[in-house]
Amino acid sequence: MLVGADVVNFDSHRKEELAEGHIGERVTKRAYALRVDNPVVLAEVTERHRESVGRAVGLRSFGVLVAGLWNMIACSRSMEEPDMADLRIFSYLPNPRIWKATIAARLCGVDIEIFGAPPRELKDWLWDFDARPLTQADKASGEYTREARTGFAGRLYKTDAFLEAHPFGTVPAAFSPDGAVGIFESNSIMRAVVRLGHSEFGLYGNDPYTASRIDSFLDASLVFARDSQVYLLSLAAKTVTREIYDRAAQAFSSYMSGIDKSLAPNRVFIVSDRVTLADICFVCEYALFSREAERRSALATLGVAPITDDSPATRFPRATSHFERLCAHEAFAADLGPFLTAQRSRIEASASG
Repeated sequence: MLVGADVVNFDSHRKEELAEGHIGERVTKRAYALRVDNPVVLAEVTERHRESVGRAVGLRSFGVLVAGLWNMIACSRSMEEPDMADLRIFSYLPNPRIWKATIAARLCGVDIEIFGAPPRELKDWLWDFDARPLTQADKASGEYTREARTGFAGRLYKTDAFLEAHPFGTVPAAFSPDGAVGIFESNSIMRAVVRLGHSEFGLYGNDPYTASRIDSFLDASLVFARDSQVYLLSLAAKTVTREIYDRAAQAFSSYMSGIDKSLAPNRVFIVSDRVTLADICFVCEYALFSREAERRSALATLGVAPITDDSPATRFPRATSHFERLCAHEAFAADLGPFLTAQRSRIEASASG
């Protein structure tokens, strides 16, 4: 684990610890061109466009400031940029579903902060707009004690203000800059980022019909996400059953088939001639589902292999190629690169063990 107060540049030295979870990542305002004639090549915004964003910002990569228990991630930005982010998100980390928001933020020029820790540590956090590790006094007071829900066991600690902003009491939990407005569910948080951004990027379409078609894909992802979550949580808890496995396999096949068809015969993006929220959502949901491969031993007790072992590149060639192509783009790779690298290492270590 990193100690002291070292600054690590993401471009040259992003530690594996970041893929495991950290506190306080800041995503800076940076814009990318991602269109059909140049689908994966980064293009910096022009000076004229940077002025249209509304305030001068640095285009350097953000870095990692590690200081004791608080692995604070600070954006490397210009002195002119205000400290307050456009959106704050609290979540367990890593969480591919919040990457929907971070990817969208990079693409449409929105400044967001992310606070959190690995799932096993989040139970010892105070869930709040100003989320932080618990103190002994917090635990002793009993003021914040709540019963845990899906994905957590035992007790959690949430402020009244958190529950007012987030009545379902779940994470990821996004907040307006003043903490007064809560936004929950990853697709809604992603939409909020785009609404805070700039319409010329077309992430949510440029007309009501395209926007509604994007919504259709986002709604379809929710059906898949429900079975995916039940499956992944049961794998982690070693309570997976053949019924859960079969349901997840069917949901995966249905979702991937739809994405594959949407890219036929040779479309570059799911909805239009440029990347949209539909593409971002697909990449993040696929990445999350791929974590099943890390639980091969739990599946072996059922006499089955990971669902993604069943030749997805052959069954869904357009969808898997789309995933791989977007993962290579810098707006996506900042999150997915370290995650996939760490995941491969864990899978290889598990196989050799």
